[in-house]
Amino acid sequence: MTWLVRDGDVLATADEATSVPDRLRGLWHRPPPIGALILRPPFVLHTVGLPYTVDVAFCDGGTDGRMAVTETVRMPPFRVARPRLHTKMIVVATDGAFERWHLTVGDELEISGRANGG
Repeated sequence: MTWLVRDGDVLATADEATSVPDRLRGLWHRPPPIGALILRPPFVLHTVGLPYTVDVAFCDGGTDGRMAVTETVRMPPFRVARPRLHTKMIVVATDGAFERWHLTVGDELEISGRANGG
């Protein structure tokens, strides 16, 4: 299982969309994520076709594999996010998840428990 972690604390389970088809599909025709959907490398982010609002964190990469949250937004259905040129990873979660996780700009996130040992 893969986890989204901040300072050693698990925030949520994480599903990574790393292939082009997975990133293109994103949350389309899926229920709201139970944990977090990780888009890496990021692609155009939109909520077109989603019947629910999502929390989105844009993250820049660090040299140690951690990602620093540079911006968070709440995206209602049928919106397209403007491109962020330096974004290395996008975290998508259900509406209100970031408040529950106390996720803020400046937090450093990492993905733990990958099948490859990461």
